[in-house]
Amino acid sequence: MFGGGRRQGQPTDIRLVCPSGARLRQGQEVTINYGDKSNEELLFLYGFVEENNPHDVLMVPCPLPPPSEWDATLQARVELLRRRGLAPQLFLPAGQLKAEGGGRQQGRPRRLLQVSGGAVFDADLPEGVMETLEVFVMEPRTLAAELEAAYASASDGGSSSGGSVSGGGQAGMSDVERSGLRMALMTTLVRLLELKVLELEGTESGSGPLQADLQLLHSGTQLTGPQAAAVTYRSGQKRLAREYLVKANELLGQEMKHLQGLGADSLHLASPRALLALFPLLPRMAPWPCFAFLLPRAARN
Repeated sequence: MFGGGRRQGQPTDIRLVCPSGARLRQGQEVTINYGDKSNEELLFLYGFVEENNPHDVLMVPCPLPPPSEWDATLQARVELLRRRGLAPQLFLPAGQLKAEGGGRQQGRPRRLLQVSGGAVFDADLPEGVMETLEVFVMEPRTLAAELEAAYASASDGGSSSGGSVSGGGQAGMSDVERSGLRMALMTTLVRLLELKVLELEGTESGSGPLQADLQLLHSGTQLTGPQAAAVTYRSGQKRLAREYLVKANELLGQEMKHLQGLGADSLHLASPRALLALFPLLPRMAPWPCFAFLLPRAARN
């Protein structure tokens, strides 16, 4: 116990309660558990970070225009996300990459196309990633139906959580069309992650390459505590972005092989309707060259 009494109505006593059965020696250091927090939380709340933090998280925003520029369709997309408990952001935890079974979260249902042969399932990625991207590629008619269903579910007191690519308005799709849609989603994820890597490591908007951060941390350079924490945090973000980009590219290649196995020509399919639905979103990513193929032909010139 530290302190005693009260000051201006506030208690000044601090009581330390040890777990049941704990045995402490005189002079032994007493520690606490800060919980399963990401480096961002640890840095902003407590001023330190943990190197190779298994609870670190990379946030990838969907590049929306300012709300004042939203049209009715984009407003509906954001509202559907909200109704489903999602946001125009993707959260990619470090733990997903190290989980058993190739990164798949245990206990999550294997939704999407229920066949063997290499199809990508939403459980191959962190929860909410495929669901969020799918909302942005829905055709307006499907979007309106899904939003109406979410309103009805909420009025009935039910859950309005979203479905997968195989559910809702996509139920009438053929296997080839579903695979093409998944390719569109995975391609978009790859492009978003490429943009994130450039944002973190670019010479203009970023803080330089990951290798430079690692050299700074391990070369014996004298860094203050806050400086070392900041460099450790940003290097962790860069590492996560790179690792998820590798994973997303692998899953894209996996889905491409699956699509070819269905007898489709992936070079001509590529779900153009789904990609066109992203045009209000992706042109905001210019001038990054990696997004050029997603822009309408007129926008490339």
